[in-house]
Amino acid sequence: MKEQNRYNISLFDMETLARTIWGEARGESLEGQAAVGWVMRNRVLAAQAFIVRHKRAHPLFGDGTLVGACRAPWQFSAWNPGDANALKLMRTGFDDAAYCQAFAIGAQIWGGSIKDPTGGATHYHHHAIEPSWAKAMKPTALIGAHMFYV
Repeated sequence: MKEQNRYNISLFDMETLARTIWGEARGESLEGQAAVGWVMRNRVLAAQAFIVRHKRAHPLFGDGTLVGACRAPWQFSAWNPGDANALKLMRTGFDDAAYCQAFAIGAQIWGGSIKDPTGGATHYHHHAIEPSWAKAMKPTALIGAHMFYV
């Protein structure tokens, strides 16, 4: 069965996705940026499925929207209060080539022209750190500087 998007993507959704990719992975290859973007898409799908079953927002992945998945508290460090990227996120835009690239990657992910290289991952971290949550998860891929998990 083909995966379906359960809501229309707005420009604000796409800008939030692009800013999150930019904030989390702008130094990565195109594949590395796409992998991080796919984590966001996988979280949207997981949140939507959770909402159908439990009739409430997912505790980590938000309300089933792309903005909700990207901006859920403490899920993507680039949005965390005090993070060095947090202020930069809102200042970047289409005058920044890396942001334009992140926007294009996000559009391709959501449009279906970039396949998921993460094996359905909903979590990732930089390979040089070992967060406690990773011990309970199954690794799916190492892409660039990030380890991915389900």
